Amino acid sequence: MTGLNDSLILMIGAVLLSAVLSMLLLWVVLRTGRARDVGPVRVADNQSVFLIQDDKIIDQCGQTPQIVGVSTWLELRRWLGDRFCDVPQTLTGLGGQDTHVFEAADQDDTAQLTITPNARGHAITLEDHATKSAIGHHALLLENRRADRLQTILRQAPAVVFAVDTAGKLQWGNDRFENLSVDARCTFIESAREFEPVKDQRICIEGVELGPKHHYELSFLQGEDGTVIYANDVTRLIEADTIRKSFIQTLTKTFADLSTGLAVFDLDQRLVLFNPAIPDLTNLPVDFLTTRPHMMEFFDRLRDNHVMPEPKNYSTWRKQITQMINSAAHGHYSESWSLPGGLTYKLTGRPHPNGAVAFLIEDITDEMALTRQSRSQLETHQSILDAMQEAIAVLGPDGRLLVCNAAFSDVIGFDPDEHLAPTSFKKVMDACQARFPSAALWKDLSNDVPSQPINTQINDTSGRQVHVRVEPLHEGLTMLNLSVLSKPVPLSA
Repeated sequence: MTGLNDSLILMIGAVLLSAVLSMLLLWVVLRTGRARDVGPVRVADNQSVFLIQDDKIIDQCGQTPQIVGVSTWLELRRWLGDRFCDVPQTLTGLGGQDTHVFEAADQDDTAQLTITPNARGHAITLEDHATKSAIGHHALLLENRRADRLQTILRQAPAVVFAVDTAGKLQWGNDRFENLSVDARCTFIESAREFEPVKDQRICIEGVELGPKHHYELSFLQGEDGTVIYANDVTRLIEADTIRKSFIQTLTKTFADLSTGLAVFDLDQRLVLFNPAIPDLTNLPVDFLTTRPHMMEFFDRLRDNHVMPEPKNYSTWRKQITQMINSAAHGHYSESWSLPGGLTYKLTGRPHPNGAVAFLIEDITDEMALTRQSRSQLETHQSILDAMQEAIAVLGPDGRLLVCNAAFSDVIGFDPDEHLAPTSFKKVMDACQARFPSAALWKDLSNDVPSQPINTQINDTSGRQVHVRVEPLHEGLTMLNLSVLSKPVPLSA
């Protein structure tokens, strides 16, 4: 029984040993096969090797520290920059088993970039005989090149840039600073010592090479070992602002003498400019106007002061004001307001650049009174003429019919008010010729307006005798008077 147990234990031990040997053999085979696929990689101290498969970095060998942000061949190529000539964009199309060697673009640079194909992809070898760490040396070259580029940019900057230490002593200045005169540089340095570096400052420098006067805005960047000062030339900005202020002052003085009120609203519909006529015409207090009220608030106060027509209801009024603002902003708006107390205001709205809107308020009470008076006088004169039995017409210097009475329309047989265009002298003469067939008289009048009065008698088509009087008036006017005599003359006479 004991012998049987010993035999069983030996069999189990043999099986376990066989399994272990099989696993060990499989591991050796796989390890040998992978090494055969990749091939032996020997890395010297001055070499850095990247193993790339499908344009992706899968492993690194040698003195090759991890490069931040580089995981593909394209990123590695971009990181290498233009140090090597004709480096391909992708390794996928780089066929064959040949090794490709790329020399450095700089003849004094002894580095080489080698691309060696293998079964799984490519091995990229960066070799630099001038250092023990090819990657570290290349990273240092990149930093130096970047520093040189930044220093060149700073030196050639169009602004004046200089640095002073904590004691205010000059440490460094760019080309624009070095090209200044000694007095100008001293002024800049003294300004750097005088002003607080927490906020921007402006200085004015005069110099022969700068012109009569130049303005600079100083910005400060303070550090532990000193301060960097950036001086931007703002001369044109200062001059433009001066011209703008002078122009606004001129406009303000001009608007101050105008009897027409001017109110300008900006893009946000806030009052930004008004002249003294606005408070005079609207009775709005100046302290309210200086708070830059909104356009709707402005018209609300006009309504409260009875300076605009009283609306029937508030909602309709708001809608009308909105339409008025839109009309003024997109074109031209004009309206007359008849106010309590007999006043009449004319409101005109015009668009301005950058979305601004200007409103003009004008008191046209006297003008409207004069217009009504003139219209009343014309109606009175017309009534007097229409009441006369004589046919009277007045012709202007250009021969157009200016005015005639009802009797003239009846005698001639046409109404000049029916014609849209002004009645010409020829039409009047043609009408007279048709009603009074006296060719000689009307022909003479058509050829030349008489300078002396003409009195004659002619017959109309019905045989009545008509007295014709043509009399020149002042300023080139001519009056034509036709009087029908009471006793008609027989046509046979």
